[in-house]
Amino acid sequence: LKAVGRAAFRARECSPSMPLRVGIIGTGWGCKVQVPVFRKAGLQVTAIYSRDKAKAEQFASNLGVPHAFDSIDALCGCPEVDVVSVVSPTFLHAEHAIAALRAGKHLLSDKPTAVSADEAATIVAEAAKRPSQIAIIDHELRFLKATQAARDIVASGAIGAVRHVNAQFLLHMGGLGKNFSWWHERSKGGGVSGALGVHVIDLCTFVSGRRIAKVAGQANTFIKEKPVRGSSEVQVATADDFFTIIGQLEGGGAISIVVSGVSQGKPMRSVVVVGEQGSVVVDLDAVTATHYDAKGKEAAKVAESAPDAFMQGTLTLAEALVASGGSPGSPALAPACLVSDGMYVQSVIDAMLKSSDSGSVVSVALPPPASK
Repeated sequence: LKAVGRAAFRARECSPSMPLRVGIIGTGWGCKVQVPVFRKAGLQVTAIYSRDKAKAEQFASNLGVPHAFDSIDALCGCPEVDVVSVVSPTFLHAEHAIAALRAGKHLLSDKPTAVSADEAATIVAEAAKRPSQIAIIDHELRFLKATQAARDIVASGAIGAVRHVNAQFLLHMGGLGKNFSWWHERSKGGGVSGALGVHVIDLCTFVSGRRIAKVAGQANTFIKEKPVRGSSEVQVATADDFFTIIGQLEGGGAISIVVSGVSQGKPMRSVVVVGEQGSVVVDLDAVTATHYDAKGKEAAKVAESAPDAFMQGTLTLAEALVASGGSPGSPALAPACLVSDGMYVQSVIDAMLKSSDSGSVVSVALPPPASK
């Protein structure tokens, strides 16, 4: 079956006009959001995986998806799947991503890339062996018009040399769910750092064009216990629900990040890049990017047409996959977060947690910059 799947995949590489067909590993975000959004973008969803076969079949039936699997190898080997979307728990990302790549499929993997940078490196190594396959992380905020406009303004030199980057993401995320789950276990890649922090770090780097080199971090767990579903018992949460970073940018400059999943009151989600001659503000609540000159006067503003940053980003990322025709070098995928970019983001999270544990400044293990 795997050989048949690879042969069919190679045959379709010569037919870019045919819609890319997606198999989704996971029945949460994958079924609730990706299935309808992917279809709207022009992708075909042809397979769904759940470890519970009956659950996979039920979702497939309800959503009109032709194939349901309870085997990762079977989904990845399916000849009617060109792209595998990995939307499984973080501690399974590496296993599932590598299975997809080895089966000859394009890869779109959810964030965070893996539980650790070392684990992410195994995905990067596998992708490097297969340059004809797309291998990207689902950092959809890169595909917003607003974030791309902000990046272009910084790259043009309009605000001068970058002095500092500030990000503030304050949300109430219900303690990462009402009941205890892997999201509350640090060893499994849980925490607000994995649920939201990786988006913030990636966005700061994407817009500013500067990677984080050193961090002083603090991670907190304010909601320390969560009830076990269907039981009177509680479990201790080991994953963070709040963290901060004060850091140094590669090549000079500073960065500060505050991410909370237990904030009360009005949500705030913004990234500010300050240069010698002005600044750029990305406001994800308004979904806008605004360029201010050195006197604080608005010089330019770009607004997204849709009100939800993550939903719009998911749609435009899917549209980019369609436009790419399955070619990793397509200009449509230029904004994409490569798996090596995802490994860098995880390196920052690893350094933040190590700094929080040790109370010391920690250098980020920076991989070579990704080439696109």
